[in-house]
Amino acid sequence: MSSPFVRHVSEGSRVDWDDPRDGLLSFTSPVGDGTTPSDTLTAGVCVVPAGGWLGLHSHEAAEVYHVLTGTGSVHLAGAEQPVRAGSMVFIPSGCTHGIRNTGESDLEFFYVYAADSMEDERTRFRYPTAE
Repeated sequence: MSSPFVRHVSEGSRVDWDDPRDGLLSFTSPVGDGTTPSDTLTAGVCVVPAGGWLGLHSHEAAEVYHVLTGTGSVHLAGAEQPVRAGSMVFIPSGCTHGIRNTGESDLEFFYVYAADSMEDERTRFRYPTAE
């Protein structure tokens, strides 16, 4: 059962990826990191360094990105779209997506999706075979 709470992003669990398939990035989930009384949403901030990316994937939960800083290119269902600070991205359930930093500084974005935790949703990632 969920309960209301307030938590600073720095209090969330940070995960760093440096993987040829999944990407080069870090994310911190202060909501839905397994330590909060939330069971319906996961939310946090992702930092993609210059040259970094989040690999193509899809999952059951719809997701929203809000770009906070930097510039990049988001892949949505076979099409590339430019993003910058202030861009909002809606990703429907099952849509293949990923994001790449195209700038010289960090690309940071807020993410939120309807799943109990990052681990819960990650187990349902479906990787594309080719695009």
